[in-house]
Amino acid sequence: MLLEKMVDGYNSIQKRLCRLAQYALLGGILLAGGGLGCGDPQRDSDDTAIDENDTTTENSFSNRIAYFLVNGTSSELVIADEDGSEVQSFSFPWEVNAYGAPCWTPDGRKIIVSPLDRANAGLFALDISSGTLEVLVQSADVTYSFPKAALNGDIAVQASESRDGNTEFAEIVVVRGTTVERVTHNLMEDYSPAWTPDGRLLYVSGSSSMTATRSTVFSYDGEHSTEVRIGVSYVYKLAPSPDGPLLAFLGGAFGETSLYQVPITGGAAELLSSINGRNLQWAPDGRYIVFDTGVMSLTHSIYRVDVAEQQLVRLAAEGNSSPSVSRDSEYIVFRSNRTGNPNLFKMRRDGTEVQPLTSYTSPVGVGPAEWQGYCR
Repeated sequence: MLLEKMVDGYNSIQKRLCRLAQYALLGGILLAGGGLGCGDPQRDSDDTAIDENDTTTENSFSNRIAYFLVNGTSSELVIADEDGSEVQSFSFPWEVNAYGAPCWTPDGRKIIVSPLDRANAGLFALDISSGTLEVLVQSADVTYSFPKAALNGDIAVQASESRDGNTEFAEIVVVRGTTVERVTHNLMEDYSPAWTPDGRLLYVSGSSSMTATRSTVFSYDGEHSTEVRIGVSYVYKLAPSPDGPLLAFLGGAFGETSLYQVPITGGAAELLSSINGRNLQWAPDGRYIVFDTGVMSLTHSIYRVDVAEQQLVRLAAEGNSSPSVSRDSEYIVFRSNRTGNPNLFKMRRDGTEVQPLTSYTSPVGVGPAEWQGYCR
């Protein structure tokens, strides 16, 4: 039933999406929805827009960031240079999950977007060059969360169906072009999809009782799911290493989110830090992992673990969260309350040379940032 709802009804929603897209005007860019069959996209003159025939170097490609702004009813996507200067902005007629960073496709030309409200629930791809908003999958009864893009363009996402006012267990699905493939279908909560560099999909299945919660990590090769044994009873979040051989994760006993690493094929998990974390990310060079701590944003601190040396370093004290590492592994963009309102800042990998990137004030909320070409 869930899969049928995902692929049915495209024609019935097409006109509604076109109408919504035509109102999404901000910063001289109109989401005219060419991918929705609404005609060619329209834009005002914009010298800073990204050219489809752009031949910029990988260094300039990697130095842009994206983040969401929300105000309670709608959302805006901002693309900026690494110094915070705005390059482009796009608006949406619905809210997105601003607690998560934008998900870039690996070529850095599109961003995967999922609305929060069920009336417009779905998965969309925004082409940042043309402003086209393409429908990947949509159903008013299914919410799509935490998309993750593979190097080959496949997108894994957590899908939750609402039935009779109740939310069913989340499943993992993979979107390949216009094809939707169900990876899981069980009476468990499936979450934290993550791609390995060789194209395998990792995810977690969790079961709960009155006394305990147990998690199992699986590896999906496109046909079958195989358990990855790690020797830890609870797993909160997964992060495969960029070069492939290791898997970092947050977990432990139920309620713990300590930092571990384990061979990607399974084995005895090695504790890297007993500090409870919430978000984690590998540096692209594979030399270190960054993570933040705390349940409430005002208690978050940011740490770096040097993997080879197994050395833990605190980079930023309380009130800092959601670290994101640049392509050259030298800089970290993060979210901070140090000025009284949540804003984005940048620092070097050792925590020095902190500089502000944004200066928004309430009621505008600033979400975490992600560097161009990444979806972590």
